[in-house]
Amino acid sequence: MRILIIQIRQLGDVLLSSNVVRVIKKYLPESRVDFLTSKNAASIVSANPFIDNLLLIEDGLINEIKTIFKVRKNRYDAVIDIQRTGRSGRITFFSGSPKRISSNKRHNNFYYNVTIDSFDSYYTLDNRIAYLKGIGVEVGKGNLPEMYVSIESENSAKNFMEKNQLSDGKYFIVAPTSRRPERSWSGYNFGVLTNMIVEKSGLVPVLLYAPNEKEVILDLKQRLKDVNFVDTEGKLSFQEIAVLIKRGEFFIGNDSFLAHLSVSQQQKTFILVGPNSGWFPEIDFVHEISAGLPCQPCNRWTKCSYDRIDGRIRCFSELNVEMAYNSIIRYI
Repeated sequence: MRILIIQIRQLGDVLLSSNVVRVIKKYLPESRVDFLTSKNAASIVSANPFIDNLLLIEDGLINEIKTIFKVRKNRYDAVIDIQRTGRSGRITFFSGSPKRISSNKRHNNFYYNVTIDSFDSYYTLDNRIAYLKGIGVEVGKGNLPEMYVSIESENSAKNFMEKNQLSDGKYFIVAPTSRRPERSWSGYNFGVLTNMIVEKSGLVPVLLYAPNEKEVILDLKQRLKDVNFVDTEGKLSFQEIAVLIKRGEFFIGNDSFLAHLSVSQQQKTFILVGPNSGWFPEIDFVHEISAGLPCQPCNRWTKCSYDRIDGRIRCFSELNVEMAYNSIIRYI
């Protein structure tokens, strides 16, 4: 059976969707499974041993048309569109596949002939794996993401650690940024929290962020003037970051791709959460920290009726440092 998985954008979604391939291979070991994503996300899945062929798409209508022809040429028995956007829907529809699978959305299933009801109460990875019902595979809950790393990336990460005098278990990761700043804790709070943890534990903080996020963390770095920290400067690859996270003591960050990456390495993970829920597994090494407001979780952050403070909605502005520190320190 020839199967194509489509998840073009959103780094965290690409990581979570890639684990669908492993499940398919477990239950349909003779199948061929390809994965379609963007060039920006390629390194997230490039070392995945369960993906037979990685298809990459660039922006623009011409590239979309080229991808459709490439997909049609491969004659897939099933195409599973996890992303479910206009672009991914068109690629699925014109694939020529006899099974065009995605989630069921009332009055909006034109591109698909097999739709699966989603389960909002499920961890989002389990929800994606539920799409496999369309090819006759049914799996229970409790699945975890996995990020695979090449030998080259592992060695490169180890060299970075040696250069910065980082030893296994003697540092922790701080990832203070988010794709949506209004859905994140402030850099100031991350800085104060980091200082408190360093004073208590003696561990070295390592700052993780993307190259275009340098300005975002200036407020955090200003709080660390008397703290010895390592700044990755946004220069590490996703696979190198995975190694760095795994060899540290724990991870602290927003609800973001890097938090999912930490979970994929089965690292102790602390996530500052606001309006959303269901994105992380309920497992002993994953800890969500929230302000505990009666309206949480609402999963409707764009329609929050409360006043913003510094652009942040109430469930982040009212999550104070002491609250976060007390939640973290009892586990470390």
